[in-house]
Amino acid sequence: LDKIHLYSIIDLIVEETNKQLVEHELVVELTDEVREWLVDKYYKPTYGARPMRRAIQREIEDYLSEEMLRGSFMGANKVIAVLKDNKPAFKVAHEQGVLAASVN
Repeated sequence: LDKIHLYSIIDLIVEETNKQLVEHELVVELTDEVREWLVDKYYKPTYGARPMRRAIQREIEDYLSEEMLRGSFMGANKVIAVLKDNKPAFKVAHEQGVLAASVN
């Protein structure tokens, strides 16, 4: 698989995550840098794209769940995953725009 296909697979997995977040009125988006980081860190040609599901769960979904339980995203409608210090960090967005502070 080439990177374009892997990015599409990541987007499909994130779309599934967003369907689960509908009841919380929250959407998660990944920057291109995060998508590339996930592919570089977790893609193994031997296993194909299968590790991507687990990687997104570990690096994105688990963190989102913990922060939602803490109430970190109250009033937010979007969380944007960005790359910071070579790992995903999250910026909270409201209808007015992305807040300056990031949650990490």
